[in-house]
Amino acid sequence: EQLAAALSACGVGVESRVGVLIGRCNEAVVAMLATLHAGAAYVPLDPEIPVSRLAFMANDSGCSVVLAVGQTADLLQSPHWDPDVPV
Repeated sequence: EQLAAALSACGVGVESRVGVLIGRCNEAVVAMLATLHAGAAYVPLDPEIPVSRLAFMANDSGCSVVLAVGQTADLLQSPHWDPDVPV
């Protein structure tokens, strides 16, 4: 509920897309459910693929926000990450 409310406060809603850059863990399930609860669609982003490909996928799919935790959040600091996609 809290993450869904935070997403809604960031402007996420119907027809929005949220990138989920989290490995296979409980946090990924929470992020997906919160995204759906906020009315948006989630775009699964695999942290094992190159950062330039992740940035392309997030940009091409129209992600308005990308959710990441722990080491996956470090990927968003890469110079290959598109600054137009908020984190």
